[in-house]
Amino acid sequence: MSLQIFDGPNIRDIDPAEVEALDDQTREVLMDTLQKARAAEAGENRLAAARISVRNGMQNHDAALAEYNATQKRVSHADALRQVIAAGLPGYRPVKPGKASAEQTALDRASVALAENRSELEHATRDYKILSAARAEAIMAWIAAQSHTVTPLSNARAHINAQQQRRIDVAAGTADAPQIVEPVRQNEIDRVLSARGRAQVR
Repeated sequence: MSLQIFDGPNIRDIDPAEVEALDDQTREVLMDTLQKARAAEAGENRLAAARISVRNGMQNHDAALAEYNATQKRVSHADALRQVIAAGLPGYRPVKPGKASAEQTALDRASVALAENRSELEHATRDYKILSAARAEAIMAWIAAQSHTVTPLSNARAHINAQQQRRIDVAAGTADAPQIVEPVRQNEIDRVLSARGRAQVR
């Protein structure tokens, strides 16, 4: 019997009676296929969620960075040059950094969250490739387990195999050679009339 287990890209609801009608070996292949197909679907959902998280994380990071930059005092080239010169003078004491502002803390958190989201996306992408390959292999095994199903392709293959077996049997003398039907010969009048008909068609 032929059992369709997919409705488009998704697993369809399968009648338990259809599963019970399968032999043990085919049922085992079916269970393995369904398990790996569901695992691949879960991996695909995880990958989609990871992509959304990265996109949202980038937006949050950009917003936090913009707020942080808005609170920073702009340093001119002249001020920057003075700070460099002062750093080289004897007795220079660098200014100790103060307590991190709320904007700095928000930016740090957004940076950490974005890094975690990107790491999850990388792992989800890697795992989905493995799950997808396993699903494809399981589907091919399921198709092979149903090789007895009658399809136009299987009919064509059966016809070709029968012809080849017939030739082998005839060569071995275990089967009669096919009868050769002589073509019907036309007499001269029929041949001329037929030629005139073809000429008029042209």
